[in-house]
Amino acid sequence: MKKQGVVIALVILSLLLPLVMGCDSDSEKSQGEGAVAQALSLVSIAISPAEVRITTGETLCYSALGISSDGSTKDVTSEIVWASSSEETATISQQGVAKANREGEVIITASLEGKEASTTLTIAAPVTITSLSVLPQGREGKTGDTLSYRAIASSSDGSLDDVTEQVTWTSSDPTRASFESNGIVLATSEGTTTIQATLGDLTDQAMLTVTDPVVESEESPTLILKSLSVSPAVTELKESDTLQYGALATYTDGSTKDVSTEVTWSIVDPGVATISLMGLVQAGSPGTTSVTATLGEASESVPLTVIGLGLPLEENLEEDQSDSAQMEFMKEMISTMITDPMSMVNMMSGMLTAETIQGMIRWLGEPGVIAELLSFAWEMMGSMIGLGG
Repeated sequence: MKKQGVVIALVILSLLLPLVMGCDSDSEKSQGEGAVAQALSLVSIAISPAEVRITTGETLCYSALGISSDGSTKDVTSEIVWASSSEETATISQQGVAKANREGEVIITASLEGKEASTTLTIAAPVTITSLSVLPQGREGKTGDTLSYRAIASSSDGSLDDVTEQVTWTSSDPTRASFESNGIVLATSEGTTTIQATLGDLTDQAMLTVTDPVVESEESPTLILKSLSVSPAVTELKESDTLQYGALATYTDGSTKDVSTEVTWSIVDPGVATISLMGLVQAGSPGTTSVTATLGEASESVPLTVIGLGLPLEENLEEDQSDSAQMEFMKEMISTMITDPMSMVNMMSGMLTAETIQGMIRWLGEPGVIAELLSFAWEMMGSMIGLGG
């Protein structure tokens, strides 16, 4: 078994050497490729996208990637036999196009050469707007002030959308306050009025009280915003998690006020996470970004990290691991390949995906990586040959 391991390792080294020393002649290359091609076999199938949610009536195109025994990949979408666990809920054509027929959940399966892969498709009812909210509520203003309002639509899927430009705005008493444009009110005289937003059959109201401006005496200090603080200050979320953020204003007189609904929320990298107008964060792809609250000229940012749920091999080869940890992991793989090749084959067949293969290729292309791995493998084989006499 050890000699078999040495032979396998020599084959692997012969494939790695051209990356360091350059390509051989065309005739030698074609002969080598022909020999390897004869030994290739399909190891696993990867379906994309995975764990998707769509609504009834929608269609979704799937693709399949075949992973061979040498780690190479190929688009096998047109060769796959596609199947749905419930055609009443969703059907799928042999081109990989799924159609959602009714609410529910189905398993989409891809089969080829005795290998299978599956993923879950969730079908929900179409998203509808369920309620409308006018912000802020219970507001006060002085005559001559220009005040802004926002209309927020809540949908059946739990999402929030700013529909300030889509609603119809009215004031119950235009002599107290009137709209100059969507969401922009001019306070004209002392009294109260009701601000209303209408969208289809949905409405919401907020009370506005208008007072005459008070002339401050010289002794009366002006309340000035000193700083903002955002909570939580440091956050780590998993993919698809949600979290509500808050903002607290501190003024020059030492007083504080919750201004979570008054600040403007933003996120540097919307690919990592998105944030609603109310400060609700939805985690997206793994990465690091920052959440910022802005009120006037004051702003405050806090870091946000989104972590993924990758496979063990990905965790060793991707950015969460240091270069030294990646090197140690690859040396362990080479050692196992030489001493127990069958165990290595079984392990790799369950761990290889298109993403992990791409990660390995990128890492192997870094300066000095292949040379160090080759040196380690020669030492291992030399030691084994010496022990075997």
